[in-house]
Amino acid sequence: METSSKLKSPSVEEVGLAIQYIRKHFQLRKTKNTKIGSAYDIKGRAEKETGAYIPEGAFIQAAKKLGYKVFPPRGKWTGYYFNFSVIKTR
Repeated sequence: METSSKLKSPSVEEVGLAIQYIRKHFQLRKTKNTKIGSAYDIKGRAEKETGAYIPEGAFIQAAKKLGYKVFPPRGKWTGYYFNFSVIKTR
């Protein structure tokens, strides 16, 4: 059984998929957005769309690379959240 200190980092390809998904679906906002879900929720939607496994850590790394803020678990929020808003499509 692996411990959290031994978990492997996401691959470059996994982070790349997360970057593509974030660029396609989200834009910057000033504050944390808990309404769109946590990194874990977003990864699940991305996996359904892409058909590929993308670890939660890939979204955290991708968000940081793209200049978004990452809000760690705190209080009643158990997941990592971002300052994303959904890009509205018509």
